[in-house]
Amino acid sequence: MTDILFYGILIILALGILSFLFRALMGWLSMIIDFLFGLLRFVWRVVTLPFAIIKWIAGLGKAKKDVSQ
Repeated sequence: MTDILFYGILIILALGILSFLFRALMGWLSMIIDFLFGLLRFVWRVVTLPFAIIKWIAGLGKAKKDVSQ
């Protein structure tokens, strides 16, 4: 009887530890993936910024349409 109780408690503790480790691992993976996506977004913005500036400068030279009626 005591063996069943001992092994039952041992199994419950093992499952609790495994659950905690799984959640910790998933949290770390989530943080790493969020960091990588943020880094990718930052690099994308840095790479496309010169093209946006060139487009803005090219738009300054165009004649503006008069909307007055």
